[in-house]
Parts: sequence; structure tokens; C-alpha cells
Amino acid sequence: MPSLSDAQQRELQTKANARLRRDFNARTFSVQNHRPPTGIGLFDFDYAPTARQINVKVKGYFNFVGPDEDPTFQFWTHTEKNDFKTKAARVIHDAWSNRFQLVCRAPGFSDLSANVDISLVESPRAGAHYIIDSRKVPIQHSSAWAGGCSHGATVWPFTANFSNWGVETRADLLGDRVFNLKEKQLLERIQAYKCELITMAHGTATISPDARDRLAKFTRDAKKILGSDVTGIQCVIFGSSTEKIGSKRANERAAAVAQLVQRELPQFFVVDHSKAAKKKAEEVAQRLGTKLSSHSGVVMYVNVPPLSPRKVDTNYIIITHEFGHMIGCPDEYQGVNCTGIAQLMDLNDLVPSVLRKGPAAGNVMPLDPGKHFSTEKSAATAPDNVARLQKQQTAFARQIEGAGVEAPAFFGQQNQLNVDEYAAGADQWTKERARLKEKFGQESEQYKAFAKTNYPVVAKAGASDSIMYAGQKILPAHYLPIWSCLTSLTREHVDPGSWAINAT
Repeated sequence: MPSLSDAQQRELQTKANARLRRDFNARTFSVQNHRPPTGIGLFDFDYAPTARQINVKVKGYFNFVGPDEDPTFQFWTHTEKNDFKTKAARVIHDAWSNRFQLVCRAPGFSDLSANVDISLVESPRAGAHYIIDSRKVPIQHSSAWAGGCSHGATVWPFTANFSNWGVETRADLLGDRVFNLKEKQLLERIQAYKCELITMAHGTATISPDARDRLAKFTRDAKKILGSDVTGIQCVIFGSSTEKIGSKRANERAAAVAQLVQRELPQFFVVDHSKAAKKKAEEVAQRLGTKLSSHSGVVMYVNVPPLSPRKVDTNYIIITHEFGHMIGCPDEYQGVNCTGIAQLMDLNDLVPSVLRKGPAAGNVMPLDPGKHFSTEKSAATAPDNVARLQKQQTAFARQIEGAGVEAPAFFGQQNQLNVDEYAAGADQWTKERARLKEKFGQESEQYKAFAKTNYPVVAKAGASDSIMYAGQKILPAHYLPIWSCLTSLTREHVDPGSWAINAT
């Protein structure tokens, strides 16, 4: 039998690909009651390639509870029930839908893209994915801002619960902690890119190509960290000169840097030549092993003004967070319970080092020494809730790796962001107390007065403004349950690794 020429083989392959694509376009890829890999969540999924549309629906039955269930609950009126259901559907749709597109990069399919519509739809109890127990309470009630989801092993409907306040916005939930996290991120980024000291040649205000590159990288990351809702933090640009022309050259150098970076973040980058700015610039130069008087160029430092509110408007809505669980996303405030999450966080430079180094995955046993996280399991002694979280995080980490998206920052609610600074301050305070005790005695006024003071550095906890922590930010990783469902349904036509999550 004669063999086919290369041209004939290409022609046959082209025809086969065309048939595969025609078959793909003719289908609607659907699944009912899809359980994501994390083991939590349940939804219906439909993808119509020609319409470039994915529809994800969670079916909920609203079970309104009142004084019969708990005497501290209030009666719902018919109008209040309808308003609650309508607002729940709206805030969920607004938060979750059309944040990202799913696109295909496979040869012959690279023109494919799909918008994603995500919704909570009311359903009869018998066909629901979730029974939503809805209570009406005054805002002072202990459960006003509480909510949650419960997932069984295989049997649904699952259950969720919210109060009438679950659809309302909490403007600044943990906003001070989110600010702390962003401050820490900015401090690490300016140091990582070596932007604290920008050196310029004698007699010039010219920024070298290397410095321009470092400034551009820092500006890019700062823009990503700050977003559009962070105020009360600055990056001060202080020009310095060793020349005899006074401050003229220093001002020229600061202006040159400002012109380069203020285009992207005009409110963040601030030129300041005040005495206070000079003092801080001298401290930066000293920390980096030089003197301000010996530096020709610019000093830059991240600064929080004394009157800064130190908070971020997180605009948290309980039901939108819990809806993330309904489609398969785990909490991000339960600490690191999977070595894979820790490893994938390491790959993301924007995650502060204290989070990468600090939280260790507890109660985890790799099945083989030195193996990747995909071989691990919970230790026999691990509490049930830890084992459950570990399974969720492991499955989520595998999806993160498969889709190639950035890992969100998983860390506990009581983490300390300024560990080194706090430890140094506490050590200095303890030594001073011991000195006063030895010199004046434990009953002395000097000792007692000092013992009543606090450490010079206050411990700072952090929080993320991710929707699966304390805010409303939807990240590409939060679309992973949808991505994994799509890749599973279309794997006969398209390699799963060809699908990607892109910003709209």
C-alpha cells in the first residue's frame, strides 16, 4: 500500500480537524448537578460554542424562618421575602458574572471565547441545589452578619443560611487589615526592585535604562496592589544632590522620576522635599549603607501620613462570599492547610514573604518523601475540619496549577504581617525594662511607669480583599470550578490545558 505524501497527510489532518470543529460547534455542552473538584459546591452548566456563552446556575429554595424557629427572629412580610430574593439574585450576579472570559488556545479552536453568566435562580425545594434558610433579625442581633454553607458527602440539596442583612454591603469589613496587607506588599515590592535609591550621574537628571525598568516594574505592581479603592498611602520621591548648586538639581531629579511614574498613579507618587521627608530619606539611605549627603539621585519610600485612615472600602456582601462556596471555591482565611497552596503562593511575587514563610501546612503527610503536594494526605490525627480544608485546598491547588493562574493569598485571620519589626521592638522594650529594674528596682517609679507602656511597634494583622476573604475582588482563580467543568466536558475535542481564564 503506497504511503501518503506529507501534503496528503496534511490535507487529511485538515479535513479531520474541520470535522471535529463542526461536531464541536453543533453541540451544547451541558451537565446538571456538577460537583466541583474541591468537594464543595453544586451547579448546572451549559456551554454553547456558537453563542460564545457559558451559563452557570445554582438553584436555591428560599426557606424563610421566623419566631417559630427562634423567638429572636422576626416575621417576614410577603413583600420583604420577594425583595430579599430579588436582591440576593442581583448582588450575586453583579459580583460574579462576566469578570473573566474562558478562551481556547488549541490549534483550530483559538478563535473560541466564552462569556460567563453566573446566577442564583429560585427553584422548588425538590430540585434545589441549596436550601437557603433566611432569617430576619435587627442589625444588633448576634447573627445579623453571619452566614454559611453546609455540604454533605453525596446528598443534596445542601444548606445555606443568611439573615436579611446578608444581601447588604459592609463598606469597611476588616478594611484596616486589608490596608496593612497592601502596605506590606508595597514595602516589599519597592525593596525587591531596588527602587529606594535611584542613582543619577553627576550633573544630570537622567534616569538610566536599568532604573527606568525597575521603576516601571514597581509602578506596575503598585497599580495592581492598590487597585482603585486604596487611599492614605503614598510613595514619596525625594531628590538629592551632592553638588554645590543647592536644591535645584535635587528638584530636577525628583521631577524627572515623578514625570515617569505619576502618569499611572498620580495620587500615589508624591514629590516631597520637606524636613520630615528629608529625615525619612536619610533613614532609608542609612539603612542601605550610605548617607543622603553622598547620594546623587532620588530616594523613594512608602509612606503612610499621620492622619491616614488606614482602611480600605472592602464592600463585603456575605451572600456573595458564600455563593463562592456554592460554586466550589474554598475559604482563603482558614490558613494554609496544603503544601501545594504554599508552593503556588511562592510563585506569586505579590504575596508578602511573611505569608510565604510563616504559615505552614499542618497535619499533612506527603505519601512519598519530597514529592509534590499532589501526593499528600491529611495525617490520621488531623481534626475533621482540618482534613476537610486540606482536601479542598489540595484540589484547588491542582486546578491553579493546571490553569496557570495566580494563587490567591491563603492565610489565617490572626496572622502577623510585621513579625520581624514586632519582635525587634518587643526585644528592645524587654531589655529596657530589665535595665530599669536592675538600676532602680522593681518598686521604683521609673520601672513601674515604663512597665505600663506598650511595645514601640504594634502587631499588625492582615486580610485580603478577595471575595473569599473579606472583600469583593473576584480573581481568575475563583473561576476555576467553571474552568474545570468546561475542560472536563470538552476534553474529547480540546486538550484541557488549552483553555485559559482571561480578563474581559
